[in-house]
Amino acid sequence: MRVADLGLRFVITCVLGAAVGFWLDREFALLGRFPILTLVGFFIGLAGAMTMLIRGIGRPEDDEETDDSPDSRRGG
Repeated sequence: MRVADLGLRFVITCVLGAAVGFWLDREFALLGRFPILTLVGFFIGLAGAMTMLIRGIGRPEDDEETDDSPDSRRGG
């Protein structure tokens, strides 16, 4: 389930970055019809998604074996 969560977050972050860039392109149209802000938004979203993915992979998975709650240390 953790891998699916990371993948879904990756896609959503990229799409949101591109959507914000697309909206900015429609509002300001800096270079006429060329979607420069859409591309910039996508790559900013991609950078954020990669950062989130790297942090998510490095984090240990939460399960019963790595539970650090006080109850698990006492054995009851």
